[in-house]
Amino acid sequence: MAVVKRRGAARKVQTRIAGLRRRLITSKIRNEGQFGVHEDLLCQHSKYFEDRLQKNRKTTDGVCSICYGPLLDPKSHEAATTVFCKSGFGQNFHKNCMATWMTKSRSKPVTCPMCRTPWNVNVEEVSNQDAVQTYVDWLYTGKAFQDDIDRANEGFFMTLLKAWKVSDAVGDDDFRKDIIAKYFKSMSQHGDRVLPLACVKYAYEDVHIPGMRMFIVEASIESWDVVGVASGVDEYPQGFTKDLCVHAMAKAWEWRGTKRDDVLREYTGGDYFLEDTRDKGSN
Repeated sequence: MAVVKRRGAARKVQTRIAGLRRRLITSKIRNEGQFGVHEDLLCQHSKYFEDRLQKNRKTTDGVCSICYGPLLDPKSHEAATTVFCKSGFGQNFHKNCMATWMTKSRSKPVTCPMCRTPWNVNVEEVSNQDAVQTYVDWLYTGKAFQDDIDRANEGFFMTLLKAWKVSDAVGDDDFRKDIIAKYFKSMSQHGDRVLPLACVKYAYEDVHIPGMRMFIVEASIESWDVVGVASGVDEYPQGFTKDLCVHAMAKAWEWRGTKRDDVLREYTGGDYFLEDTRDKGSN
């Protein structure tokens, strides 16, 4: 049985959690509710939120602009717990230094020690509450799904695709890669099978993520059930069948050197075969 492995070191979840600031980002999920995540953890993984919440933040390899002490721990070389100015130039401060500044500050609201502008944060919308919760769980634990979840259930694949949508929305490639790995792990444990029709329709009719569509095409070819799909081919989105045909033809073009002789032998009853003349010259 194939085992899905990840190259490189595992994510150091506990280290990230230990150094987090207390600031939580609360994001609205349409009309379904809200979710809260530590801002630093969210921005470490999500390019989407980093661009909106910490776009102007300077690197943490400098010094605190209040005490002028190093922002990196001299022993561990890891970033100390910091806060930064969102409204101005993104200057970093030690959390404790900023707390002291806020206590002594006479201005209300509190302003940045450097540029004197108020601190603020934007709240962004992300859809699908369950999928977002999956992402939050993954951020804090390194696991996208509980061990006891039924990965043989067809609904599991829909859950994967909805989580993929969240990864695309927040720009987190690591989360997307983990989702794809979960798919192949399920295949290796429970056997190859075609993605449910509902999943194909979701990718081609409900969302518009090219990478997701191409993955579904690739996965369908790898675990192809010709009889099962052919019997209901009219039910599949036209975009999917078109992509499938084009991709299958491209695959066939790649295989043509090894398959051409097999086709010739099959359709001539073995009376003819192809002779490789590349090393012999033309006759």
